[in-house]
Amino acid sequence: MSKSNQVLKTIGKVSGLMLIQKMSNFISMIILMRLLTPYEFGVVAAALIIIEFANMLPSVGIPFTLIQRKELSDKDIRVSFTLLLIISISIYVILVLSRNVTADVMGISDLRTVLPIFAISILLDVFSNMSNTIMQRENKVYQLAAVQTACICAATFFVTIPLAYYGFGYQSLIIGHLVQSFCVSAALFFISRFPLSLHWQTQTASSIFKHGFGFFFIKFLSIIPSKVDSLIIGSAYGARDLGYYARAYRLMDYPNAIYQSSAGRVIFPAMARMQDNPEKLLNILKRGLNLTATFAMPIAVIIGICHYEIVTILLGKQWEKTGEILAILSFFIFFRINWNVFSVYFRSQGLIKILTINSVVNAILSVIIIYAASQYSLIAVAWGSGIAITLAWTLMLIQVVVYTKRNVLEFLECFTGPIIISAGLAVILTAFRGYFADSMSVLNLLLSEILITLIYGSALWASKSKTLLGRDVINVIEKVNLRIKKRIC
Repeated sequence: MSKSNQVLKTIGKVSGLMLIQKMSNFISMIILMRLLTPYEFGVVAAALIIIEFANMLPSVGIPFTLIQRKELSDKDIRVSFTLLLIISISIYVILVLSRNVTADVMGISDLRTVLPIFAISILLDVFSNMSNTIMQRENKVYQLAAVQTACICAATFFVTIPLAYYGFGYQSLIIGHLVQSFCVSAALFFISRFPLSLHWQTQTASSIFKHGFGFFFIKFLSIIPSKVDSLIIGSAYGARDLGYYARAYRLMDYPNAIYQSSAGRVIFPAMARMQDNPEKLLNILKRGLNLTATFAMPIAVIIGICHYEIVTILLGKQWEKTGEILAILSFFIFFRINWNVFSVYFRSQGLIKILTINSVVNAILSVIIIYAASQYSLIAVAWGSGIAITLAWTLMLIQVVVYTKRNVLEFLECFTGPIIISAGLAVILTAFRGYFADSMSVLNLLLSEILITLIYGSALWASKSKTLLGRDVINVIEKVNLRIKKRIC
């Protein structure tokens, strides 16, 4: 079996586990959103953003450095563990001492009591980060995903939900998160058994920290566009509106989370081992782009068209505002996932400079666009966030084209089949909703006919070019077109 097929097979197995994990998270979120208020979710969302920013160096920078290295000695592991411990303890102390200032800046007073407790997870994650790194290098990605899925499900259904039911409020989310972190760290350490002994060598630590800081800086800049909106909303609109927005963003980000926790974990180590074979790297990149587009585009269509039904039926009327935000963010699901595919390609080759340029530009644009949008409304912030994501994806595509010296059409062809499928799905869903609502206007019918004509032509071209599912799409569109024409008559 070829390397690329092995990678895809592993992605499939891990994605299955991640699907179980995300589905359990989704079910638990539905339950919790009926037990907790938007304000309580907003408080925890604000605390989680701060913890994620603070934990990026020990959880991203140093682990990525160790994974990217061709050789990893026992000394490197022990020095890295010592370095992670020092950094994590320092971060925890800083967070505790600055909690009052943080609460004042965010405008959420409850952060004064929440942050010191929530930040304990940073100390627990030292063990899971080291174990995670070693298991990824040893291709134990499936075991890693199995442990995390089991621990997350157990903590959620046996700790968080019961505590929320008995009136613990947002404390139920915090305690559940800490239990989850402890269980994951203990289980992964038991499997990986990395040496716990501390060791220090300035030269090795300096080398690891220097390279790790580069990965951290890139991750820090790349995460700004996805977090700056929440930071601005929290300080400008308060915890309640942040709760609405955070839930919508999390629903939108589920496909990306599945990719990062499954495909991203498999592709990065695989690509890192193929640094000397650019053609194989490029092949994996293209297949990754096509796979994520096939996965993301139909989901975006379903969420975008059926957002009201999804939110109202699953979450209840009190979360209706979340549906309005979700409808906007769904347009940008594809761009968010695809950006990460490009990012993995560059990270696997240690091309920090290219990623840094993209992240800096993306961060600056995001802050400017989202801050300007926040002066108008919460909906404007959602649009601003989506536009920033799209601009970042466009810049990354340009960088890949320049670096590989390939024609841009070579990459855009990866999206032909998914675009056709998604467009056909959009027409079907629109017609389906109109059929049951029995209120399909002449304008909607006309627009549907125009869309069908355009999609039919594209599908015909795709089938002649042997593009994925081109002929099948034509058959589906013909049936939908016939159904709509019967309604007109």
